[in-house]
Amino acid sequence: MGMIAQRPIPDDEMDFGPTADEQAVLDAKMAKLAEEHRVAKGLTAFREASKKPDSIVWAEAKPDGGELDVQRVSDIESKEVRWLWKKRVPLGKGTLLAGYPGVSKSLATLDWAARVSAGLDWPLGEPNEAGDVIILSAEDDASDTIKPRLVAAGADTDRCHVIFAVKHRGKERLFTLKDDLAKLERLLKRLPETRLVIIDPISAYLGDVNSWKDSEVRAVLAPLSKLAAEHDVAIVMVTHLNKKDTDSINRVSGSGAFVAAPRAAYLFARDDTDLCHMASLKLNITKRPTTLSYRIVEKDGTAVLAWDKTPSKETAESLLDTHSRTRVADAKKFLKRVLTPPEGGPHAASELFHWAKMVGFAKRTLERAKSDLKIQSKQDRGPDGQLKEGLWSLP
Repeated sequence: MGMIAQRPIPDDEMDFGPTADEQAVLDAKMAKLAEEHRVAKGLTAFREASKKPDSIVWAEAKPDGGELDVQRVSDIESKEVRWLWKKRVPLGKGTLLAGYPGVSKSLATLDWAARVSAGLDWPLGEPNEAGDVIILSAEDDASDTIKPRLVAAGADTDRCHVIFAVKHRGKERLFTLKDDLAKLERLLKRLPETRLVIIDPISAYLGDVNSWKDSEVRAVLAPLSKLAAEHDVAIVMVTHLNKKDTDSINRVSGSGAFVAAPRAAYLFARDDTDLCHMASLKLNITKRPTTLSYRIVEKDGTAVLAWDKTPSKETAESLLDTHSRTRVADAKKFLKRVLTPPEGGPHAASELFHWAKMVGFAKRTLERAKSDLKIQSKQDRGPDGQLKEGLWSLP
């Protein structure tokens, strides 16, 4: 049998597959079909879930391994806010106490701890329910400060529990909210009647979190808020104020999240008679309460709070204004002392700002004192004709 002759195939009849442009068009069509298929699956899942009364399951358009946790508002069980201290300190949420040093914020938390542990009434006679208290305190010694103050305030010390450190493999380290929240939750499970957790100050327990970065602070406070809600405890956090000349709610030191995340916040400050006050900065879940006044008195060799039975007329704003005026008055005394001969005399502004910072005066406070005293700032020229730094001198 002879060989079958084959006709040569011209180049224009040979199948080399699609060109690059044709392949791009084909790929786009396939991608569009795949997207339409994925959307169709999501809509089908949504329609099926909509028939169920309990929840909605969303099909994710992007398969990233997660899904949204969604619930219809109609399926959410309504409940009333529960209170540790009625209309002042809520259960299941965070409360912030802010103030300058020396106004007994820490002493106030121990006053509250004593009342909760022993079921003692609140300062205006509001009834209280006894429960356990957990204390994280980075600044006060437990043996010579915390316990004596609790005992003097009438605490049931069997129901007060102080966390000292985290022990691991024979070593101790400071508890941090970022790393040890699960350990705190285990303690709450061991003490199911806990009603109050004190964190004093909150900045000491942040670990490596940047306290001025909103996202980092919220990443710590959000799980803490969830823990409070799950165990129905009041989380009371203590912090300080900054030196900004701004409205009261922005005077809290650090990120704005410290005052935004808690549902209640209070300012602790003195008035011009040296009486201390606890004034509301915010309360998001009911009407802001009246300001309460208190004095620091001695009992059994230690300090306790004595609360006035009559609400104060002071507000957070008026108290901060008083503080500012007091600081300006003190700054005026400082300037008079360093600028008055023979001990003092004219000084460069940079020197004065440096010295003022060392003794705790903000730059703006010193400038207000300068204006009140009508202090002059004189600039001379050097040998090169350039103006020297101004010298402050009394008129």
